Amino acid sequence: MKKIINLSRVNSIIKTILSIVLTFLNTIAINLTAKIFLLSFLILNLFFLDKKIELKKFKIILFFLVISFFSNIFVTRGNIILDLKFIKLTDFFIQNFFMMFLSMSIFWAISVIMISSISASDMPYVAEFLLKPLKIFKINISEISMIITLVMRFIPVVLSEIKKIVIAQESRGANITKGSIFKRAKFIFPIFIPVFASCFRKAINIATAMECRCYGAPFERTKLKENKITKFDIIAIFIVILVIFGVLFCNTIKIF
Repeated sequence: MKKIINLSRVNSIIKTILSIVLTFLNTIAINLTAKIFLLSFLILNLFFLDKKIELKKFKIILFFLVISFFSNIFVTRGNIILDLKFIKLTDFFIQNFFMMFLSMSIFWAISVIMISSISASDMPYVAEFLLKPLKIFKINISEISMIITLVMRFIPVVLSEIKKIVIAQESRGANITKGSIFKRAKFIFPIFIPVFASCFRKAINIATAMECRCYGAPFERTKLKENKITKFDIIAIFIVILVIFGVLFCNTIKIF
């Protein structure tokens, strides 16, 4: 079943459009029933990803719980359910708490699905599609999309370089992760100066390689992949349409 329903088979541009629709749908879901329905659909999609999601990524849900609780802890509107000395729990507090928590969880689930299902090689096509309206102002969107893609590709490279330098400094006796904030601040320059030097070297190598492949030439470059709508894209669009109707129907069902 997982091999048949695989999000990696859906066109990256279609996935981007559907993710934007689901994000907009999160604002349309105006009650708890609709939020729970939409979040359940997104959690189900997490099981059809090629990449396994680490348990560390789910820890952010606890962070959402804390933010939602403290953002609504002083709300006293509505019918009082539990009256403590300093806090009064009302039905309005519970509704706001769950609405905020579910909204943040939905945004998190959409971002995880997008990041995990779209490959780095498809990022230029997605960025170029999103920037197409700028063609009206005669802006070269292919160059901008390539810059955005390179920036996103450089983030894991920089993180891996920082990790290597931290390990190298610790092997020389530096206590980078221990001590007070001021002691750890002293090791910022020994870490970031080699990182910047390494990033500049890699940027020069990438620029040379791109010039050899005629990037920046006046003629229009052809694309390796053609974006064609397949049966998997149609199925994905149909499922999202059903989810839209499901959210609209759930908006009529009120828990509170």
